[in-house]
Amino acid sequence: MGLAKRWRWESIWLVWALFGCVILPWAAAFLLLREPGPSVVDVFRYISHDTFVQVFIFGAGWGIGAILFGLGAVRVGMGLGLGITVSLTAANGALLPLVHKNRELLMSPQAGIIYLAVGLLVLGIILCSLAAHRRPDEKPLLERESTNFGVGVLCCIASGFTSPLINLAIGAGLEINKAAEQLGASALAAGMAPVALIMTAGFVVNAIYCTYLLIRNRSWRDFAEPRAASHWFYGALMGLLQMSAFLIYLKATSYIDASAASATGASKHLGGEVLGWPVYTASMILVGNLEGLMRGEWKGSDRRTLLLLALGLMLLAAASSVVAGFGSYLG
Repeated sequence: MGLAKRWRWESIWLVWALFGCVILPWAAAFLLLREPGPSVVDVFRYISHDTFVQVFIFGAGWGIGAILFGLGAVRVGMGLGLGITVSLTAANGALLPLVHKNRELLMSPQAGIIYLAVGLLVLGIILCSLAAHRRPDEKPLLERESTNFGVGVLCCIASGFTSPLINLAIGAGLEINKAAEQLGASALAAGMAPVALIMTAGFVVNAIYCTYLLIRNRSWRDFAEPRAASHWFYGALMGLLQMSAFLIYLKATSYIDASAASATGASKHLGGEVLGWPVYTASMILVGNLEGLMRGEWKGSDRRTLLLLALGLMLLAAASSVVAGFGSYLG
């Protein structure tokens, strides 16, 4: 996104949404679900209307979270934006399924570990925010956008409470997974079917908001400017990186699930959702901030600022791992 220097935020975000939420997810679904197994049409033919509605509503909620993340990251930087959003997403992603289906566990001693980890997340966010507030003024992620630290932090926090709705969307889409597997699809292919529908719902929300900004700011002219092809490529690359990462994650968790299925005792419950998600979220936080350091987001910061950042990141990574892993285990 930072390479699209001549475009407004809504221009590059709409291109990302088109490729990352529609073209590539459905292309992956159609490639994975094909003969000799079931096709995408075969799978969705067996799905109830209520399932479609639930998946679409929760997917649209995730789409709102994506918008808020994009607006936040462009104002506070990608590293801090990822740290706040992903850590809160991990916490709320673990808590939401409990609230939705297992409320009796909310007052249990085991759930106290989640609440402790949430407290650590809040402390980590405060430390990272203090560090970011102390850093010297820097150019925004996109040159045509202005930085606004307070608004950016609030957008990232709000995203951390709406993005986890993707967990509820995936839960609501289990009927789609089961239908695909019963028709002979592999676990990876079956998992891709509901993801395509969820991301399409997210695209609708993102497209509506971006279109509003394109009209209000008259930034639709970005698409027709000279040398616009490179920016279309950057937006498509954003979608490709996101989709590739998600496919690798789905494949990795299928390996963990296969190992857990043959295990005994407590290890039998430690599947990909428990062991894979914490590693995935912690990696996003750490690598996102590493990218921010390499790109110069913290250039000129003093030792105390960098120490605050390091402590905050360690808390975010550790707490998100605990809350996501243990929360998934309880669920």
